[in-house]
Amino acid sequence: MSNLKNIYADVLIITVTKVGSRAVLDSFEKATGNKAINISVEGRVYRNLGEINGTNVFMPLSEMSAGGLGAAQQAVQKGIGALNPYAVISDGGGSIYMAGIANYVTLFAC
Repeated sequence: MSNLKNIYADVLIITVTKVGSRAVLDSFEKATGNKAINISVEGRVYRNLGEINGTNVFMPLSEMSAGGLGAAQQAVQKGIGALNPYAVISDGGGSIYMAGIANYVTLFAC
C-alpha cells in the first residue's frame, strides 16, 4: 500500500454498500484496464481507481454505512480534507449531508 503526500482527487466516489463498492471497482477496472490501488492519506485508506479522461478518481476503502450517518459524514469530510476533490459523487444508498460542497451529486440506482 502506498503512502504518498500531495495526492489529490478530482472526484471522490462514496459508496454505502459492498454491492455499490464492487460495482464501482469493476466498472473502473474495466474502463482503465487496471485494478484499484490502495493509498494511505492522512491515516485513512483510499482506493485510487485510476484516471479517465484526465480525471483522477478515488474511493474510501470501506463502505459508508458502518457507524451510521455521523460516521459517514465524518469519513466524507476527512476524505474531502485529505484529497481536496472538485466533486463528490454518492451512490445514493444513504443520506450524507454535504454542507459546503458545491459539486455534490447523488446517483440513485433503479
